[in-house]
Amino acid sequence: MRKTIEGAVLVAALATLGAVPGSFDSPVDRPAMTRAAKVAAMEAPMTFESRPDVMMNGEALSPAGCRIVTIANPHYASSVPGAVKVNAKSECNTRVPELDLSVTLLMDGRPVAKTISKAVNKSFIMNQSTYIMCKGKEKEHTFQGTALGTSFEGEEGKPYLQAKTGPVVTLKCDY
Repeated sequence: MRKTIEGAVLVAALATLGAVPGSFDSPVDRPAMTRAAKVAAMEAPMTFESRPDVMMNGEALSPAGCRIVTIANPHYASSVPGAVKVNAKSECNTRVPELDLSVTLLMDGRPVAKTISKAVNKSFIMNQSTYIMCKGKEKEHTFQGTALGTSFEGEEGKPYLQAKTGPVVTLKCDY
């Protein structure tokens, strides 16, 4: 069940970028698929491990080796008293023209905060600004962080996606 929820959240995030399940117009060049293979791929259960253009919790597919290395557990923020926060970091083996890192904080499975960090001509990027302020600490809620990274590589700035989800954590925070 948890993988399904995580997958649904990342599918929604990818859909905003135009990379949706069942589409084959990804930024990664692939050999032509037969009609039968396309139908089988669209009917198969959606997992990120089955999408060759999205790297999930594993090996990098971008030529520069870009990957999300950490998505922290949602936690009470010491840097922002009274807040629940999630941090993420993406890094590459070499510098790339541009890196974007979008981090979303989910509460009870719904997005409540999202920030995007950008870096130019760097080999890593951190996003440490995704949080919500708690109005109290009476009720327990589940929190989870998701990260969607985009590395723009080569002279053409071809985009490559990386995605990772963090664990579900229960915290007291009224929002």
